[in-house]
Amino acid sequence: MNLYRVKDRISYIEHQERQAVMVDAMHQHLAGVMAGAGATFFVPGYSYPAGRMVDFLVDDQYAWEEGVINWRERVVCPITGFNNRMRATIHILDLEGNLYPDSTIYLAEQRTPFYSFLKARYPNLIGSEPAELDQESGMVDDSGIRREHAAQLSLPDASVELVCSLDTLQGEADIPRALREYWRVLKVGACLIWSVPFARERYEHEDASDLPSSARRCGWQMLDQARAAGFFDVYALCVSSIEFAYLGEEQLLFVARK
Repeated sequence: MNLYRVKDRISYIEHQERQAVMVDAMHQHLAGVMAGAGATFFVPGYSYPAGRMVDFLVDDQYAWEEGVINWRERVVCPITGFNNRMRATIHILDLEGNLYPDSTIYLAEQRTPFYSFLKARYPNLIGSEPAELDQESGMVDDSGIRREHAAQLSLPDASVELVCSLDTLQGEADIPRALREYWRVLKVGACLIWSVPFARERYEHEDASDLPSSARRCGWQMLDQARAAGFFDVYALCVSSIEFAYLGEEQLLFVARK
């Protein structure tokens, strides 16, 4: 697996320049697996969450234009159902999270297969879904789902060993405040691991007034906002692998340590 840490946009540009050979190898691999393939095809590789070799499903779901594959959201494991992004996230949680079976984790989702997967591994996992404006953080709704406002969590100070937020932070009206809350609830030495739709070429976030908030892409200022929230070690992880089928453009996952 190719795994690189970059601290900001400048170091990311340098990283892109230095990994040109690996990018070419990925492009050649993708050209080979797509040669003669139809709209749906399969790619062999090792599924880290499943712990075995599988044939990953690739198709045109979630493509933003005809003939383009959304590699981030496809390459689906037939055993776990997890796509490229989710499989890489599980891999990074194991590498970066320093987790034990009894670790207390906060996950900013609860009605997902990813929550169920982690709950089976970590019984002390706490999950939630976004609270409506008229709901208090920490309440449990009629369907048994915990509700939380990311900018005002109900969790006590220094109470969890990991916070994981996947493609949710971009929807927050006040991203710096949500990052401060994540910092508050983490124990010293623990980390926040998160993903967002990301504009690699931008420093500032896209203007949420021009887009649905859940669709906007964040920029590199997000890392500076995490530092301002109190995190001392903040970086982006650039992840790719032919063997693990982390295919297409590098996955970017973000880590901030308290």
